[in-house]
Amino acid sequence: MNPRTLIRLSLLLLGLACSSERASDTSRLAATATGGFSIDPVPALDIVATGANGLIVGSVADATRLSNGSIVVADHAESRILYLDSSGRFVRESGRRGKGPGEYISLASIQQCSRDTLFVWDRVQGRMVVLDSAGEFVRQYRPRGNPDDVICSLHGDFALTTILNRRAPSARAPLARGTVVLTNARGDSVGSLGEIGLGESRPLGSVTKVAVSQDRLYVGTGDSAFVAAYSLAGEPLDTFRLGRALRAPTESNYEAAIEELVTSLRSESDREPAREYLRKIPMPEYLPAYRNLLTDTSGALYAVTSALGDGVTEIQVIDPNGRRIGELRLPVDVSVFEVGTDYILGATEDPKGEEHILLYHIARKP
Repeated sequence: MNPRTLIRLSLLLLGLACSSERASDTSRLAATATGGFSIDPVPALDIVATGANGLIVGSVADATRLSNGSIVVADHAESRILYLDSSGRFVRESGRRGKGPGEYISLASIQQCSRDTLFVWDRVQGRMVVLDSAGEFVRQYRPRGNPDDVICSLHGDFALTTILNRRAPSARAPLARGTVVLTNARGDSVGSLGEIGLGESRPLGSVTKVAVSQDRLYVGTGDSAFVAAYSLAGEPLDTFRLGRALRAPTESNYEAAIEELVTSLRSESDREPAREYLRKIPMPEYLPAYRNLLTDTSGALYAVTSALGDGVTEIQVIDPNGRRIGELRLPVDVSVFEVGTDYILGATEDPKGEEHILLYHIARKP
């Protein structure tokens, strides 16, 4: 396998790309919630990515929901942005593969770093493309320091993560080190965590996840059930523990993690050699304690504690003071893209290989 593919895999393993493998039956069970939440048992939207409504998605990398209920999808395979109305009907697309304004080489994420303004991160070009809610090009820029990943809040606060020691995937690969720099909407640096561990370059390795709310930064390595909270100036605030014990991975977990990685490679000729290479790396002793961290508009933290291959999605919800306030359980293996005031947006893959974009309605109990 060529060295460029190995480096690409190392970036994917460190969680700096969105998920793509999610094999589940989208109709066999109902969603449930405990604690201070309720959830509609069936998704409000279940959009087939190659459905009869004219939507054809090569690979769903990320998605976000605008204030009018419409959904915008980043198509990694086709290097374009797709716009759906509030009922899930395909409306239009923008962008294409290239290096010009509004063009992309590697769509990694799409976020709203201010209300109804889209920030599209192209990791290969190290470039952020800004679009308005109608998909019109506004501007593009390169964040300072050439980061590998950019996470933002709806209020325009950014966390920029940069890997310092790239290594090919291996059971003996050293822990990846990197920096997390905090900036404001103008791009001015307002704080830094300095050099920290970013994770293990291996399937199901522990990987540092970052989430930004309106007044704090959450950082978790996944090697334990602890998450640290910082101010947006990088000052330590608190550390709290999720209610989840570490557990050993299964073959299903490992195969799902490998398939997630290789599916993200554009070339089919790279995928099978990558599978063979990754299967030679032994499974870790334990699964990461969580696989993603997200925040909602209230500042609550949502930790996805289930693993790929579990066949369900379990999410613990923690308030800004570290108090556990509920748990959500989705009946399929979902890559959760966004949590809003009253919804969860993500994607899954059915046993036939069809991708589905799912929207579940949630509510806080009085």
